Amino acid sequence: MHVPRTDLDRLLSTLTPRERQIVAYVAAGRPNKVIAIDLDISLRTAEAHRARIFAKLGVRNAMQLACRLCAHGQLGVSPVLGAPLPCGRGAAGPAEPLRRGSSSGKA
Repeated sequence: MHVPRTDLDRLLSTLTPRERQIVAYVAAGRPNKVIAIDLDISLRTAEAHRARIFAKLGVRNAMQLACRLCAHGQLGVSPVLGAPLPCGRGAAGPAEPLRRGSSSGKA
């Protein structure tokens, strides 16, 4: 479901400052455990924030959240924190594939 930009702006404005911090982590694919450790909160608190964010923004999972933010921030900047998004301009490309070479230790 596509949410018009003005509606998403309105929804993002309903987030608390802590929820905005957590949105950046979730959109970057960070697990709840990492969020909890980095923000010095319990795992259950991180889970509760995440659930409230999903409900407020009308998404079901982290992928939908990231897609909605990427579609919203066409310039490659998160509308939440002004941080770069992985899908925006200047984002890093796909990871370099592993290569088999002489460094494997086999002759």
